[in-house]
Amino acid sequence: MFRKLAGTAALAAFLCATAYGAEVAGKIVKVDDAGNKITLKGKDDKETEFAVAKDCKMPKGKDGEKEITLKTLAKLLDRAKYKGKGNLTIKATTEKKDGKEVITKIEFDGRKKADKDK
Repeated sequence: MFRKLAGTAALAAFLCATAYGAEVAGKIVKVDDAGNKITLKGKDDKETEFAVAKDCKMPKGKDGEKEITLKTLAKLLDRAKYKGKGNLTIKATTEKKDGKEVITKIEFDGRKKADKDK
């Protein structure tokens, strides 16, 4: 009885872990909106290119209703570099699809509510 319970719990934990995918955080170095790719620089200063899923959940825009696009994200990155603020920092959720890490969700990292209200 205990073996069945332990086996079921282990299987449930494995399925939950694979369903959520891995989380990656880093600074955006480059956005290729035509190729649906983002290059991130992690804490180890290593640049990694990720494909972005067509149905990727993106952050909301200034209006708080509509999701931004990769094209908008590329413009935000250019504006941040122009203003001397460096790169945008994001958290991305990835999943393995066809042997590649694909981003399925993007969130801005370090965005404060006080800044959003101004």
